[in-house]
Amino acid sequence: MIHHVIYTLFIAATVFVTAPDISAQVRRTVALNTSRGTTTVYLSEEVDVHPSFPGGDRQMLEFINSERHYPAEAYRDGIEGRVLCSVLIDSDGTIAGVEVVRGVERSLDAEAMRIIEAMPKWQPGRIGDTPVPTLCLIPVSFRL
Repeated sequence: MIHHVIYTLFIAATVFVTAPDISAQVRRTVALNTSRGTTTVYLSEEVDVHPSFPGGDRQMLEFINSERHYPAEAYRDGIEGRVLCSVLIDSDGTIAGVEVVRGVERSLDAEAMRIIEAMPKWQPGRIGDTPVPTLCLIPVSFRL
């Protein structure tokens, strides 16, 4: 019995000593083609600190609402919905790329992209203390 307890403690100590460092986390990235060539980008959920619009989410919504101009034809035709855009926030906080992931209608999609491209620099995403390029999703709603 005592040998079994000692053997169990030995195995537990061996596992403890040889266990991998759980602080070293594997992070998912995506390779994107940008104007500067192929860039490795971190997905938003993979960074320690998410990119943020200056002043936070409330300020971002105010910016979107103040910049949004409903396209006349879409307004006349009663077209509404939410355009979902993927946005690359570069390591210096600039918006480096915008694409429509789920669109509504051509003119609304173009307006959503225009609004996002007009945004000021963000606070970049970070891993530890290092700013990293991060891919985010931003919805832009159009309601009549």
